[in-house]
Amino acid sequence: EMDNALVSSTTTYAWENTWRASLGGTYHMSEALEIRCGVAYDQAPVPSEKYRNVRVPDSDRTWLSLGAGYAIGNIKLDAGYAHLFVKPSDIDKTLAEDAARGKLTGSYDNAVDIVSVQATYSF
Repeated sequence: EMDNALVSSTTTYAWENTWRASLGGTYHMSEALEIRCGVAYDQAPVPSEKYRNVRVPDSDRTWLSLGAGYAIGNIKLDAGYAHLFVKPSDIDKTLAEDAARGKLTGSYDNAVDIVSVQATYSF
């Protein structure tokens, strides 16, 4: 039992176990150059819009990625790009624990772009 009138900061996430499937490949164009591509599907741990949170507006997503590597002597340069197609999702925070904080309803439509570069020196 609480002895003060402050609103409880308890948030129930109710996340579930998920799975991820991916497939990728590398093609060696020459001794120096290789190209890569891949696809993946990530299942989100959020079971429903009632447990989705504005801090983590997570939803199922599909990844498409491309990359290349080029070797020059002892140096290898790598670059990659990935785009995440995120399934549109709703939020409906109307659980009893949210009553004192107010209701929150809405929709998310997200996408993510990731660019990466790397240099490796072997000795």
